[in-house]
Amino acid sequence: TVSVPVNLHTVGSTHWFGDVWLNADNDRIDIMWVESTGGGGTLFDIKHKRSTDGGSTFSSTTSALSGIAQPRNTMLEVHTSNSGTGSDKIHFIYTDDNSGELYWVGSQDGSATWITVAGKEGTTGTLISNNGLHAQFIDEPTLTVDGNTIYVVYYTQDDQDTFVYQLFMVKSSNHGTSWTDPVRVTNAGYVYNDRLIPYLYVNPSNSNELIVFYNDESNGIIENES
Repeated sequence: TVSVPVNLHTVGSTHWFGDVWLNADNDRIDIMWVESTGGGGTLFDIKHKRSTDGGSTFSSTTSALSGIAQPRNTMLEVHTSNSGTGSDKIHFIYTDDNSGELYWVGSQDGSATWITVAGKEGTTGTLISNNGLHAQFIDEPTLTVDGNTIYVVYYTQDDQDTFVYQLFMVKSSNHGTSWTDPVRVTNAGYVYNDRLIPYLYVNPSNSNELIVFYNDESNGIIENES
């Protein structure tokens, strides 16, 4: 059976919703979404709600970020701690629609507080890659978590060959406190041989990374494991 819809959040006539993400594990449900601030549709908040009883009740709405330029390419991942919901790690990534930069915002205490950075318009996430400034916008970022390590893979045009889209990876081994420099994980053979639309899986038994992506050279799906 399907439950009756529950109104989790209401916005005024000058606001509207963008991306909505849901992550669930047993009775825990986390929902994050993009919401316009009503200022002419140019600034947005990223908001969060949580249920710890399978959706019977939800927490009040909190703002993880406020007053940022239009975020796109968003994704939510939650690393549930065995010690209780108070120490769950929440990870949310997005790209800035103006600069093409890739950001992370997270909570290390189950959404009680959020790790943010003071930005030009408001609070932002942590900048984890600005490849888009050197080529074109970062696109299709995908996120996964294994233990203390966050993995993010995305595609953008290669600095060395602006006609080719390549896949890049950034990592954090301390739940988002610091990040590695971007590393290119594909090697296109020639112009227009793009690598696009990545999907990332990390084997929890040995931390091997499996990346599945579209290969423009063969018009097919291939994988790259390290």
